[in-house]
Amino acid sequence: MTDGGDRATPDCGAEVVTRQYDGLFLLLDGDRFVGWVTGTPGLTTGDGIGVGATLADLRAAYPDLTVTEGSVGAEWSSGDDDLSGFLDGTADSSPVLYERTGSTTVLALAAASRWIPAVLVSAYASVLADRYERTRVMRASAAASAGVMALLAVEVALDVPVPLLIATSVLTALTAAPYNPASQALIPETVGEKDLAAANGLFGALENLVVVIGPLVGGAILLVASPAVGMVVNAGTLLVAIALLSLLDVRSTGSAAADGDGAWEQWLVGVRTLAQHRVAVVLVLFCALDSAVYGAPVA
Repeated sequence: MTDGGDRATPDCGAEVVTRQYDGLFLLLDGDRFVGWVTGTPGLTTGDGIGVGATLADLRAAYPDLTVTEGSVGAEWSSGDDDLSGFLDGTADSSPVLYERTGSTTVLALAAASRWIPAVLVSAYASVLADRYERTRVMRASAAASAGVMALLAVEVALDVPVPLLIATSVLTALTAAPYNPASQALIPETVGEKDLAAANGLFGALENLVVVIGPLVGGAILLVASPAVGMVVNAGTLLVAIALLSLLDVRSTGSAAADGDGAWEQWLVGVRTLAQHRVAVVLVLFCALDSAVYGAPVA
């Protein structure tokens, strides 16, 4: 190990200093050892707890474990053993990636693996929603998303490599892409013109509410079960959505199929039309930037 020198740590005491040895930080009060900190995978306590341990491992090793929400996120501590640490992420795969890699960069990649593909395929997904019967598009999208989420749960349970998890995360974005444009196009078919503004407002409010409630529910599941269980629950909600969609009597198909062109040709027409209007291009780019900025903290 390499001695990284001493650094004052006034938050831990007036005389306490931190001395770094590679990925291990020792807290010293004069010549007295008072604590240690590490963010490096491989270094563990006598009970085998370190970066890479799961919440279930922590509970098994320390029966008195407590989990609280602090200023820097979820924190855990064990009073009997005088140990503490941090838990990171509320999205389904975030805790697994962080525990296994100790890297917030990987968390960023996991987030980008969802919103970047969603931005890239959203236009083509909208063509599909305008070309085929919309409730069928929604059911197919939900079914495919449920299958991919179940696959992701299996991968997490089997401890597959992180790149494979990120690749599967890309699939979740691709399978979910047609759902939203199809559902939004279906609104005018299910309510009258007089109620359309109220219906659109309710639709937007529910979308924002889900952004808040979803992570809360996911975090609650992670407190009592593994991330794989949270993904299975997510897949189950998609199956419920399919069942509810099957109860709809309304059928809606856009005008895209009537033009005779294939979906790919129609997408190219849309891209060429967009390129001819500079103001529209700027607005689209700002929408993409907004999605990027929004996706970073949410993930």
